[in-house]
Amino acid sequence: MNKPEHLDHSKLSTNDGRSFAGIYSNASVRVSPQSYLTASLLGIFFSGLLFYLELDIAGVILFGIASILIPTLAFGDRILFDGKRIVRTGVLPVLWSRLNAVRRGLKLTDIEQVETHANRAIKRGGNIIYRYTTVIRGKGLSISVTSGGEGFRRMLRGILPGLNENVLDTRSIELRDHLEDPKETLTRAEFSRIPAADVLESSFRSVGSKRDRKLPRTSELEEEKADDLQSLANELRISGHLFQALEAFRRAL
Repeated sequence: MNKPEHLDHSKLSTNDGRSFAGIYSNASVRVSPQSYLTASLLGIFFSGLLFYLELDIAGVILFGIASILIPTLAFGDRILFDGKRIVRTGVLPVLWSRLNAVRRGLKLTDIEQVETHANRAIKRGGNIIYRYTTVIRGKGLSISVTSGGEGFRRMLRGILPGLNENVLDTRSIELRDHLEDPKETLTRAEFSRIPAADVLESSFRSVGSKRDRKLPRTSELEEEKADDLQSLANELRISGHLFQALEAFRRAL
C-alpha cells in the first residue's frame, strides 16, 4: 500500500477555499484565574489585618477590591482568536500594553514556538481527564491557553493547522491531529463497538502473555478500517479514555 503524501497543514483549507483559521475565528477562552485568585486572597487577608488595626474604611475599600473588583476583572480577561491574531482582551492587559508600549497580541505569522503540557486533573476509574496548557510564543510575547471546553478546541483548530510543523512540539502536533469533542469521540467508539472502560479493565487484567503470530495479508478495505481505528484510538487517548484507546489500537493492529 502506498504511503500517503505528507500534508502541509499550513496550507490546509476546506472545499470552498476557506481556511481553518477563518472557520474557527472568534474563538475565545478565559485566562487562567490563578494570578487573580492569589491577588484576591492576599487582598482579603490584608483587609482583615486593616480591620484588626481598626482602619475600617481602608479595610472596607480593600475588601471590596479583593472580593468584587478583582473577580470581575478575572471574568472579563479572555484570549481571543479572530482568525488572524491572538490577543488578550482584559482591562489590565490592555492598560499594561498601553502604558508600557508592549504587545498584547500575536499574528499567526509571528508565532515562533508552540508548546503543550498535559496534567492529570481527575481520574475516574480507567479514564483520566487531562488538562492541557498550550503556550504560544513569538516576538518576545508568551500567551498561555488552557483547556476546559469548546473554546479551547475551536482556538487550536484555527491556529495549529496554519502553522509550520517545525514550530510545534510533539504534543501540540497530537492535539492538531486528534483533538476532538470527547462526547463525539465516545459516540464513535460506541459505533465501532468499543466496550466501556470498566469492561475493558477486567479483560486486560485477565489477558496473559501470548506468542507472537504472523499476521495475515490484509485487503485495502481492512487497511482503511485499521486507519480509522488508529485515528479513533488517538482521539480516545487525547481525551483520557485510556482503556478504550488501548482496545482501539489492539483492533487496528
